[in-house]
Amino acid sequence: MNFIFRLLFSVLGALIVCGTVYDVLVHNQILASLGSLMRNGQFKQEPEPVSPEGEVNEHSPLLIQPGSVDVEEPTSGVAGQILLCFSITANMKKILAVEVMKPGTLTAVHGIRLISMSWVILGHTIVFMLTSMKNPLIFIDDYFKRFSFQAIMNASVSVDTFFLLSGTLASYLMLKQIGKSGGPRNINWALVFSHRFWRLTPAYMLILGFYTTLFHHLGTGPVYPETDDPNCMKNWWQNLLYINNLFTQSEGCMGWMWYLANDMQFFIISPLIIIALYNWFVVGVVIVGALILMNILVVWILTEKHNYVADIGAFDTNRTGLNDLDCTGDDVSWAEQHDKADTGSDKEGNEMMMEWFNNVYVRPYCRVGVYAIGIGLGYLLSHIPSRPRIRVLWVIAGWLLAALCCLSALYGLYGVSSNERVLPSGVNALYASVHRIVWALGVSWVIFACSTGYGGPVNTLLSWSGLVPLSRFTYMAYLIHPMVIAWVYGTNEAPVYICDTTIICMFVANLMLSYALAFILSVTLESPLIALEKLLLPQKNR
Repeated sequence: MNFIFRLLFSVLGALIVCGTVYDVLVHNQILASLGSLMRNGQFKQEPEPVSPEGEVNEHSPLLIQPGSVDVEEPTSGVAGQILLCFSITANMKKILAVEVMKPGTLTAVHGIRLISMSWVILGHTIVFMLTSMKNPLIFIDDYFKRFSFQAIMNASVSVDTFFLLSGTLASYLMLKQIGKSGGPRNINWALVFSHRFWRLTPAYMLILGFYTTLFHHLGTGPVYPETDDPNCMKNWWQNLLYINNLFTQSEGCMGWMWYLANDMQFFIISPLIIIALYNWFVVGVVIVGALILMNILVVWILTEKHNYVADIGAFDTNRTGLNDLDCTGDDVSWAEQHDKADTGSDKEGNEMMMEWFNNVYVRPYCRVGVYAIGIGLGYLLSHIPSRPRIRVLWVIAGWLLAALCCLSALYGLYGVSSNERVLPSGVNALYASVHRIVWALGVSWVIFACSTGYGGPVNTLLSWSGLVPLSRFTYMAYLIHPMVIAWVYGTNEAPVYICDTTIICMFVANLMLSYALAFILSVTLESPLIALEKLLLPQKNR
């Protein structure tokens, strides 16, 4: 595997260099020559042929300059066009371009996507830090009791925002395409699925290969990996098939990729729901409702049966080994402390956490409800006017209810993680089964209001054109950011003393590094693959 991925990276690097050199030294020079000819009035397009009777039609040029020369648009040939797909300069222009949004574009999605990705990075910054800190007891006693810290402890709902966005965009765009094509039967569904697979998989697999074979060469430290990832060497095929969320996560490759597996699985079934909504509205609504209800019931039953906690923020730290860490770092080596945090003195507590993660957190039937809400929202947005008439009181009520939904999902567990209060079994199961649905409903209103002209300053912020380029890096940022965080912490020679300043500095560093690398990967990996698809697949077939 090492040889294969190193060969692929070498070929990719050669294509990037050749494509950039060709673009700068050959293609741009040809375009510059054409521009000079056009400015001098020496360039004209071929006029449309006149009719046999000599009449001029609406396609005929208004002015024909005598003595001008014909210059054809330069064609680079297939090889040249392929090289241009890998040009750094061309891809940077496309990625950083801020275009005028077309009517019907869900502009607020860009801001929501960027905020959610930043929130994910913040959550992982704290999670990775738990086994790399010098003062865990102080951290637990202080931060876990803070009301404001609940937004970090319950940051897992940021992932549900992505499920909601994915379902909304899939439904909205598919319904628009179905309408233009005259019905679902006129859609080439094989191309729809192949486009999705091509959009996600090549970049995903290359980064997986890098993580598996090369990542451990980038640094050294007491807890930094020294060999190839054995789980990835063994189970990479689960990621390739997008089924890694159906297996034990402790043996999985790139554990944060459970999200992509769920998202792909939801996308595969989404046309069935969308077609049902398009052809038989009532049937489609029943399917959406059934998926939401199934999600709620399954989580409720699993939580009650196995006595699971409501969410990550409700785990008892006394049973996960965090309270057993050395607070000074003097009596035990950092590597031993890290291992102790991983195992914990109470194996039952850690096993319970991993069991909950495997059986509830990553399973598709415990996540599909939010995606189904997104499909319903996409249908609604595709069938209403761009500015429907809604009474002011209803708009105010919508914003108040959305705020109530989101705040209750975020802060509903306040006091539970710090052991200041215990949730009754029924309340625990209720929160576990509905809080993600409630969160999704609140965010759905934000998307709806911003897309229909009732977003006000919220829409102004979320739809700001300056967020669009950063939003384009989200996929690469998601793929790469845990490696960035692991590298930052793993290369430290000693545990970190955690305080507000440390958290802020670590988060900003992880965020900046992740997005800087995401930009590089977008230019050199993601954008070339998208350009290749456009080149190889004619527009009429897309």
